Formats: sequence, C-alpha cells, structure tokens
Amino acid sequence: MKNKHLNIGRFIAMILFLCILFTLLFSVSFIIFHTDHNCTGEGCVVCAQLKTCADIIKKLNICLYTFPFAIFAYTALSSYTFLSVNPDKKHYTLVRLKVRLDI
Repeated sequence: MKNKHLNIGRFIAMILFLCILFTLLFSVSFIIFHTDHNCTGEGCVVCAQLKTCADIIKKLNICLYTFPFAIFAYTALSSYTFLSVNPDKKHYTLVRLKVRLDI
C-alpha cells in the first residue's frame, strides 16, 4: 500500500514538474516571437502579456535558486530532529533480535 502512495506521489511530482517546464518554455517562446510586434501604445495587450511572461520567468528563476538551499535545510533539520529524538537508537539486526532462520 505504501508503494502505491509513493508511485502516486511521484506521478503528481512529475506532472507538476512538466507544468512548470511548459510554463517556462512557453513564456520564453512567447517573448522570443512577440518582441517585434506592432505596439498600439498604452494599454497594449501584447506588451502586458510580455510583462507577465517576464515576471513568470523571473519568479521561476528565484525558485530555482532557492531550491538547493531548501533541500539542504530540510535534510539538515530532519537529520537533527532524528538525532535529537533518538540519540542512542540501537540498530536492530536479526542477530540482535535472535531470529532463527533455520526453520
């Protein structure tokens, strides 16, 4: 059952990754193809969309820069929490538990 939830989580993570990737790629392609448009002046819809695409790219870049720091912080905090909750945790092996395998 746990393996099924793990696969669903991976699937959802892959879908989110693809959505972010397509958003980034389509924003960049929109900016590339529409930079030389016939601007109507103030209130130009294409210029507003170009600004929105540039903001999306800027926000995704900030997320990409902070992602490794977030992974490091999560790893450090989770290992610290594990060690503080279980400082003298014994490693249970089959020998320590005296399990017989010659049944």
